[in-house]
Amino acid sequence: MAVNSGGELRRRLGGPAGDAPDRPREPCAPPAPPLRPGSFWLTRLVLLRATAFIYFVAFLVAYHQNKALIGDQGLLPCKLYLENVKRHFKGRINMETLSYAPTLIWFLDWSSMDSILDAFALIGLAISAFVLVTGCANMILMAALWMIYLSLINVGQIWYSFGHGCPINIATWLFLWDEHLWNGVGVGMDFQREKLQTTAPGAPLRGP
Repeated sequence: MAVNSGGELRRRLGGPAGDAPDRPREPCAPPAPPLRPGSFWLTRLVLLRATAFIYFVAFLVAYHQNKALIGDQGLLPCKLYLENVKRHFKGRINMETLSYAPTLIWFLDWSSMDSILDAFALIGLAISAFVLVTGCANMILMAALWMIYLSLINVGQIWYSFGHGCPINIATWLFLWDEHLWNGVGVGMDFQREKLQTTAPGAPLRGP
C-alpha cells in the first residue's frame, strides 16, 4: 500500500514512476526568428496603402464634382478646352498636342464627356480600393492610377491647378519603379512573401 501511495505521489508530481507508462512529450514550437535586416515589407505596405487612400479620396471627389466642373454642361467644359487645343495645333493630334495636354481622352469619343469622366473616376476608385484593401499592387496597377489621374488633371484647367495633383502623380511615378511588372496579380503580395520568409522556421535569407 505504501509503494502504491509513493508511485501515485510521484505521478502527481510529474516524476518517474515504476508502474507508470512513459507519456509522449508535446513538441515545442521553434522560436520565431527576429525580422531580418534588409526587409522592407512593412514600410512598403504602409506607403502603398497610404498612396492608394489618397487616390481613393481624389477619385471619389472627381466622381462627384467633375461633371459640374468640366462635364458637358460644366462651368469649364473640357470638351471645349480640348477642341481649342486641337485647333491651336492645326486640328491634328500629334506629339506636340499630346505633350501640351497629355490625356487619354484624346483617343476616346467625345460625344458624352460626362460618361468618360465618370468612367475614369470609377475605374480609379476600383483600382485604388483594391490596392487599399488588399495591399496588392504591381507596375500595371500603379501605372493605371497614374495615367487615369494624369488624364483628369490635364483637362481640369483651373479646377486642377491648385497643385495637389502633381505631388501624388510624382510620388506614384517613383513608386511605380519599385513594383514588379506582374507582382500581386494572382500570385500573392511581395510583402507577404517577405513576412513568410522572416517567420518561417529555416527560411533562407535573401536580399531586399
